[in-house]
Amino acid sequence: MNQQSTYCDWCGTEFEQSHGNERYCSEEHKNLAKKFRQGERYGGISPLLPILHHNHDVLEKLFYRKQDSFAAIELESESLDFSLFRRLYPDMNNNEMIRLDFGTYYLETDDNYQTFKLYKYETKSR
Repeated sequence: MNQQSTYCDWCGTEFEQSHGNERYCSEEHKNLAKKFRQGERYGGISPLLPILHHNHDVLEKLFYRKQDSFAAIELESESLDFSLFRRLYPDMNNNEMIRLDFGTYYLETDDNYQTFKLYKYETKSR
């Protein structure tokens, strides 16, 4: 087999290619380069992760209070970030209901965003 020298795209060291498409001196450098490329591509969500985690923590804490409803001002005082939700309108069962979906938890309101009921999606166990 004809081997030729080239330079690793990750670290720049010279290595012998076993085939013409090889760009990295080791499997480790190949994986590091892949993670780096993916980080560039999907890095846009990274700044949002702390907000998403905070929202989850706030909603989880409120959920276990077993309270029937929450005033908008109460949710704001808990620093819930309303900008990161998926709005599903109208609710399938009630055309007046607006659902704010936060992933594991969701809020429903039917009074112009003044009060909200908090729910947790049910997970099906195997």
